[in-house]
Formats: sequence, structure tokens, C-alpha cells
Amino acid sequence: MYIEELNIRCFRNYGLARLHFDRGINYIIGGNAQGKSNLIEAIYYLSTGRSFRTNRIANLVKWGTPAFQLKAGITRGAGISSIGLLYQIGRTYLTLDGRRARRMGELLGILNAIIFCPEDIYIVKGSPYIRRRLVDIHISQLSPLYLGSLVRYGRVLRQRNEAIRRGGGRLSHWDRQLVENGLEVMRARARYIERLNALAQEAYGKIRPGEGLLMRYKSLYSDLAPGKEERCYHDGLRSARVHDEKMKATAVGPHRDDIVITIDGRDARCFASDGQGRSVIIALKMAQFMLVKEVAGEAPILLVDDPLAELDAGGRGAVLPFFTERVQCIITATGEDGLLPGKRFMVKAGSIEDV
Repeated sequence: MYIEELNIRCFRNYGLARLHFDRGINYIIGGNAQGKSNLIEAIYYLSTGRSFRTNRIANLVKWGTPAFQLKAGITRGAGISSIGLLYQIGRTYLTLDGRRARRMGELLGILNAIIFCPEDIYIVKGSPYIRRRLVDIHISQLSPLYLGSLVRYGRVLRQRNEAIRRGGGRLSHWDRQLVENGLEVMRARARYIERLNALAQEAYGKIRPGEGLLMRYKSLYSDLAPGKEERCYHDGLRSARVHDEKMKATAVGPHRDDIVITIDGRDARCFASDGQGRSVIIALKMAQFMLVKEVAGEAPILLVDDPLAELDAGGRGAVLPFFTERVQCIITATGEDGLLPGKRFMVKAGSIEDV
């Protein structure tokens, strides 16, 4: 899988830009605050329909302009060969091979990308929402069926919360749908984390020999025998109704779950050192890379937003082999010292040229 060409209009600090990438290593070189990360963000947005830096899509529009547009020409095993995204007046429009898509969810799985960025530290140290979002995006790229379950669950959850705010009528009606879709989400997450954990443990062992990494999905029903989750889920919703009516929101379900990460049995969120946290992130991203390659049948693109300078020798030794395989990498850097051979782009104040 490769991104061959990227066209940008009015995205962040870019007016107009066009880039033609090599299929190996591509460097985006420039000083701080010149627009390097914005290019990585544009590609990630084409991959997921989301920014890894903000939840406010309007912030991506160049100041003083009404809209932004991104287009990419891609090469993959089969299927879609071009992606277009237009954001204007609060709405995003997706085109695939020139055809207007009905749903943004159609984007997922077309241009698979794994990103390394400074914000990744919040995967370990941040709130459960960040870990759930990471897992949900990645499973959705691998399984359109999961995305459907997730969307339906979110819709029913909003309807149930609205019913609570209106006085609690018909909650049993919403509970049935919430349990049906919520269990699909929880079971898919649990299966995914089990596969990811095995790969991440192997990767972490290479980075930090002698330490044990464990990732597990934590929900109210994680430890129940198969077949008992549905009854317990219904019971949990009923037991929490008084609390829900007081808080005007649903307290039970996969929107409250977490992915717990431990190192030698200790919660990484509380006890991991900075070096251990970065090693966990590398192991996690390596595991995601291998899982995408296994399921999709082709390697994803690697997007690297200048975190390598912070890694110790073990971390760099684990990551660098990716750059020598037949994998497309797009990497930001502030200078050329220590870079491997690859295509160079120079960025300055939102202008870019290849050298």
C-alpha cells in the first residue's frame, strides 16, 4: 500500500501544495512550526477521517478561508485508487475514485496508516477515552462490521440518554438495543486486544528484555463465562437507573471501558517511567503494524512525526528495521543529520519543495 500523490488546499498553514512520494522513505524536513506535522496530519486524516491533534475539524481550515480540501492518489492491492475530502460549512464530503460516498465510514480500511507522534504518550498516561478511541479506529480499519456496531451503539446510547433527560420513559426499549450492540462492541474489542497483546508482548520483549508487558480489555463483563454477559448487562443497566437519572447519562457499557496496560504487574498509567512509556507505545504500534499487514494482506504506511530523537538505543533498534523493509515511511525531521537514504522535502512557512 502506497500513497503516490498528495494535494492540499487551505489545510492548516498550507494554501496549495502537491507532493509526489517515493515508495520507500520520505523525509519532511524543516524548522519548528513550519508545517511538518501538518502534512502528517493531512495524510492521517485521509486514512481515518480524524485528526490526531484536535477534535475540532474547523481548526484544520487555513485561517481566513472557508474550507479545506485533501486529495490522494494511492496504490493498493485492489479497489479504490483515489481519495478526496472536502470540509466546508461544518460538513465533510468524501469521494472515492471520484464518486461521492454516502458515509464517512467508507473511508476506513482504504489507506491504512500507523502513526508515531508525540501525542502517543497519552495512550499510556491519558484517560480511558484515548485508549478506547485508538482501539475503535484500528478495529474499524480492519472490520467494517465493527464500525457498524460501534455507530449503532453510539446512536442508541444518545437516544437512551435523551430519554433519561426527558424523564426516563421507555428505557427498557433502549436497553435491549444497547445490550445487543454493546455486546458486539465489547466482544470485538476483547478479541482484538487478545491478538494485539500477543504481538505487543513479543515486540516489548525485544526493546526491554526482562520486563513483562500485558494489555487486557477491562469491562464489567470481562471475566464472565460466555453466555452470561447479556443477563448481567441488563441487570447492570437496571441497577444503575437511579444513578443514571441523577447524572442524566448512562453509566454502564463499553463507552466506560478501558484497556489496562501493565508492566511486570504494575499499572503503566501510574508507575511507568518515561522510557517504559515510550517502549510500550513502540511495541503497541509495531503490533498494530503486524496485525494490519496480516489481516489486510499488505503493509500499512508509517507516519513518523519526529519522536525518534527521544528514543533510547533499544527503541531506535526496534523501530529502524521498519524503515529498511519494503514499507512506505513519511517522517518529519528538523535536520538531515543521521537520516537514512530517502526522498527529501523541505518545508518553510507552509511552502514545500522536494530536493
